[in-house]
Amino acid sequence: MRKGQEKLIKRAEKLLPKEFVEKLMDESFTIEQLESLFRWMFWFKDCPEILDDWDTFCQDAFSLKHVYAITGDWQRTHELCTYMKEKFHGCRYYVMDDYWQAFAYRIYSAKKDDQYLFNKDDMTHILDYIRENILCNDYSDCKSSKDFLGVSDEFSDYSDFMYKFIKVNSGIGLALVLIEEGTCSKDMDEILRIIRLTSQMVNGGMEARARCYIKAGITDEEWIQYEQMIENNVFNRNIVAAEIAFKYYPGFKDLIDSIMERNDASLYFISNELGNDYSSGRINLTNTEFVEPIFNTCIKLDCAKFGSENIVSVNEPAIKFSWKITFSGIFLTFRKYESTAIYNAHSRDDYNYGDEPLYSCRHDGRTKLDRTYLFTNDYSVLMQIPSEKWVPAGFHTVNNDARKGRSLIGTILSWFFQRIKDAKGNVWKDIITYSVRDYDLLPAFTCNEITAGHTLNEVMNTHYKNAGFIDWNRCDLRLGYLIMQALPLVNEKSRNFLLANKYMSFEEFMKTYCVHAKRIYIDPEIKRVNSRRYVVKRFLFEIIQKRIGADIDPIIYDYIDMSEMLHRKISIMFTSEKKVNDAHDDLAKELTAKNTPRVKVPKNSKFNRLAKLLPDDMEWIKSKKRLVQEGSEMHNCVASYVDKINNDSCAIYSFMYNNKRYTIEFVTYKNRYSIKQLYGVCNSEPEEGVEDYVKGFLAE
Repeated sequence: MRKGQEKLIKRAEKLLPKEFVEKLMDESFTIEQLESLFRWMFWFKDCPEILDDWDTFCQDAFSLKHVYAITGDWQRTHELCTYMKEKFHGCRYYVMDDYWQAFAYRIYSAKKDDQYLFNKDDMTHILDYIRENILCNDYSDCKSSKDFLGVSDEFSDYSDFMYKFIKVNSGIGLALVLIEEGTCSKDMDEILRIIRLTSQMVNGGMEARARCYIKAGITDEEWIQYEQMIENNVFNRNIVAAEIAFKYYPGFKDLIDSIMERNDASLYFISNELGNDYSSGRINLTNTEFVEPIFNTCIKLDCAKFGSENIVSVNEPAIKFSWKITFSGIFLTFRKYESTAIYNAHSRDDYNYGDEPLYSCRHDGRTKLDRTYLFTNDYSVLMQIPSEKWVPAGFHTVNNDARKGRSLIGTILSWFFQRIKDAKGNVWKDIITYSVRDYDLLPAFTCNEITAGHTLNEVMNTHYKNAGFIDWNRCDLRLGYLIMQALPLVNEKSRNFLLANKYMSFEEFMKTYCVHAKRIYIDPEIKRVNSRRYVVKRFLFEIIQKRIGADIDPIIYDYIDMSEMLHRKISIMFTSEKKVNDAHDDLAKELTAKNTPRVKVPKNSKFNRLAKLLPDDMEWIKSKKRLVQEGSEMHNCVASYVDKINNDSCAIYSFMYNNKRYTIEFVTYKNRYSIKQLYGVCNSEPEEGVEDYVKGFLAE
């Protein structure tokens, strides 16, 4: 056996099944043929059926210069090889044969969702179209033939023609990518159109531009025009990207111009940069309401060197707004700095701008807001998180950023969402009908969910599993969402009450069933706590307070909080203050008992003698149950004294005096008993004479 064959077999033994290796031991094959067989057998090592038709397999492996194997599918590969041998041969230039084979391979092996996209008839139709309408169309001395494509002996544009083949090959590959990802439909006319257009694109970023062109719905003429402008350096890619983006967000230039021309009391224009045709830019603005400098901040800001007479304003917030347009969409970056100083640049030696004031800015680097958004060309809204990943932007996040940025950021973001609403309508129209102050009461959607939905019902039922209790297209979204969050927390009777009123307007419900309706959505604590749960609990609190007609905020809050901690259903159907207090006390007992350790007074306690000094109506509390009860009924923290009791550091007593109940803590000091604490209900001070009454027994 030849050395080359032996080496090949050693390689095959590591990679191929035994029965495949045996085929490579045939010495009738040349080394080159064996190499071809090894390569092909590797592609189909999981297809033992190739051994059943070995001669055919060998013919395919030897007849094609390049390996066009559809991995793991020998039958389809054989069909492709047969097709290639019949169609592509006899061209004057063999490279053309190779390209036609590459075209066929790309088309016949294309898949989407594990299904082949084209059969042989489809492939022939596409290749015929390429030959007649893309390749031959531009060359008068190029002719079609039974060999699929040949050229005359006098053909003079070989290099240009080969370049055309290269472009078509790239165009087919790009078109198939767009089909597989769903950007382009599987309609044959659309496929042929995309292949024709992508074959005329300028290299570099073709996929992103093609995807953008298709989504923008531009005409064939505009597509070709943009590509020619890029090729001729009339347009650069950024300007073309901007032109496309402006089809989605018309009026963006006017928005930027309006910001740059602002001249009101709250914003002062510091500096700007503007890219070609608004494809990128930056605007810095600062608040100049106060012009008196606070000089002790100058050192931190490194502005003192300009001299106090040159400082216009110090310690003012500044906003940096920048944008960049690519084929992905419009990137917006907002940075709000906590502390800045604005200084007059007249002091600079190189200043030569006449009488026009020139200002510049320094900041200390600390930001209250640092956010980058991407408004894509299909109206998706993404934001960049600290890990630099892009995630769908939450509607509440956008709203909060707009508030932090005051009028500038709010103006810009509102403008973009107005464009999205105009383009997509549907759910955005329902959302934007609510005022900005109500946005905190709306569901925690992402902006993309709102854009994709056709109705509120569709969006809510997609996002929430428990949203089917109401027709969201009919209800007030604010009230419906509050009720949806409250239903899992309340008991059956309360649930029925909420469901019976689910189609009331938010304002009507608040006026009828809540005491301080405005607290639900303008209470500043909502912003501080930043919790959806807080809003719901406040909603339930307001209903309870309205029903009982009493202002007992701490008791109601405690009742709701303890119900949640103990996983008890909340009732909002109380009819009196007493019933709320009783429910509160029951929960307090249960919660205290759950968290209170066992009480075990030592047998030889040093307080045993005290029990003999005190009258029988003074109760020495020696059990966990009784200690928890005392704490609950007297509204004090005596249950937390378990460790002191068990360590024999104190003794807790309860007694009545003039029909009033008191709790006492006794301690010892130098072998004498003394009163450390003596309080009534809710730690109230005892009436006059109570302490002397108790001390009288200790003196005995």
